[in-house]
Order: sequence, then C-alpha cells, then structure tokens
Amino acid sequence: MRHLYSQHSQHSQRAFTLVELMIAITLGLLVVAAATGVLISANSSASLQTASAELRDDASFGMRFVESRIALAGLRGMYDASSALEQKTNKTNTLSAIVFDPATNWQGLTLKSGGNINTLVTIANAAIHQNTNIASDQLVLQFRLQQDMADCEGRDNYRGEWVVERYFVAKSDPNGADTDLSLYCDAGVYITEQTPSPRNTPLDVNKIYNMGTGGRNAPIIPRVDYFGVQLGVRATGVAMMDPPVYIKLADLTTQDVVSVRLGLIIRSSANAGKALLDPPTMFTVLGEEHTLIATSPTDNTTSQYNFVRKVYDVTQQLPNAVGGAYATDVPQE
Repeated sequence: MRHLYSQHSQHSQRAFTLVELMIAITLGLLVVAAATGVLISANSSASLQTASAELRDDASFGMRFVESRIALAGLRGMYDASSALEQKTNKTNTLSAIVFDPATNWQGLTLKSGGNINTLVTIANAAIHQNTNIASDQLVLQFRLQQDMADCEGRDNYRGEWVVERYFVAKSDPNGADTDLSLYCDAGVYITEQTPSPRNTPLDVNKIYNMGTGGRNAPIIPRVDYFGVQLGVRATGVAMMDPPVYIKLADLTTQDVVSVRLGLIIRSSANAGKALLDPPTMFTVLGEEHTLIATSPTDNTTSQYNFVRKVYDVTQQLPNAVGGAYATDVPQE
C-alpha cells in the first residue's frame, strides 16, 4: 500500500517538459505580439485621424475667410450702384477688385510709408521661401466698404473707405526655420476723396495706409506648403487662367475676371512618423504637379515627408460679375 501511494504522489508532481515550456512561451509571445500590433495600429490610426481633423479645421476656417473677402471685393459696386465701372475686374479698371498693375488699377496712389507700391499686385511665384518646386502666388484684393468693418488684421475701417488686402505665404516665425510657412494677410486702407469720418486723424487722399511698414501681418492658415491663384476669365464661357497668362491677353478691357480659384497644400503640425507607410511627395494643385523639396519640414527624427498633407481647391465667384463660376470647396485626398 505504501508503494502504490508513493508512485501516485510522484506522478502528480511531474514538471513541464522543455518542449511544453517552449510551446507555452511561443503562444504567449504570439498573443503579446498580436496585442502590440493592434495597439500600434490603433495609435497610428488615431494620429492620422487627429492630423486630418486638424487640417480640415485649419483649411475650413481660413479658406472660408478668404472666400468671404473675395466676395466682398466682388460686391464693391453695391456702394455706388450707378457706377458700372466699379463692377468690372480687369487690369485696366482703376477700381478693379483684384489688383494687377498699380499703374492702371491704382492711378495716382502711393504708399503712406513711402514703400514700393509695385509689389502689391496679384502675381505668380511671389514667395521668397518655398516647400515645393513651385513658389507660392500672391493675391491682392480691394473693396470699398458699405459699412464700418475691420480688415483682416483687425484694424477698424469705415464706410466709404477702400480696404486693400494682400494674401501671401511667408515664414511663420521671422527667426524660425525657412520651411515653416503660413498664409498671411497684410491690410491697408485709402480714400479717393475727403468725406466725414469718425477717425481722429483724417486719412490723406490717395495714400495707402498701414501697408509696406514692415510690421507683423495676420496669420490666416498655418503650415501652408503652397498657395496658388487662378482667375476665372469671361471670354467664350469662363476659362481658368494663371495670372501671367491673363495679363498677357490682347484685350483686357472686355475679358473680365469673374471668379478666383485658390489651391493649397497644407500639412499637419506633428510628424506622423511610421503612421504614414508611404507618404506622398507629389501633389496636383490647380492642374500642376508639385514636388516636395529636400528642405521640407522635418523634426530631425523621421523623414521630412512624414507629415500628413492635403490639397484644398476653392473657387469663389465675384458676386457682381456676370457669368462667374459658383463657389466650391473641395478637399482632395
């Protein structure tokens, strides 16, 4: 009886074999690996969703603001409905909603600061710093106020005054990296005749105030790699043209601009790292291929291309222009 009990006790206390331990460890590692993979995937997905939401918010607010200012420029003729001239936007009209040439669009105007007025024009490839192989454009609008209103920099202006707004890409921080760029607005104001004004100090006639002073401008959209402008020109139908193409047209008195199309490449604030397995380096904006250049933003730990980027394409009609295109707001994946 003692012998049988001893055998039973030894059998019940037998340890795992080496093979069984290896199988158990392997199964445990597979479970841990699967859980880790799910966690990494979830974190990557969350990072991409956060970045995409950030881009949508920045672009939606900023682009709709610029659209509203283009619309204001198109409505400028409402202040003086008897003036058909005010409702034409072209290079030869002195009251053009879009400024192409100071010599014709701003006859007799100068900058109060004494700066170079010839830089305040709608022009292609105007940016000094760039993150793609094509430099950003510049858009210059003007509109006569129908009521008291602040300009894009927050300064108060008054009914009957003319507001000028220049949209351009520049460094987010003057002392920061050349690759950290944003869309900015620089605003000014002028009058063409003396009228009663609530200003403590009246404006001088034909002097553009607040522009060309070298002051800080208002940020509209952060982290903009490219800003492009096209013009909807009424000829036979409506044709979209780059500013240099439009300016070279033979008859600018009859081929008016009726809409403005804007294209942007914007990027996320944080580097997405390995969340982007194959980040794109080429983007199509306003029908042109743009390639990120080697100096595009980097956090010095992962590839400079590993930021989430999106292309936005917006077309805004000049409301008082006959035959203009309707407004659209289309993010391109």
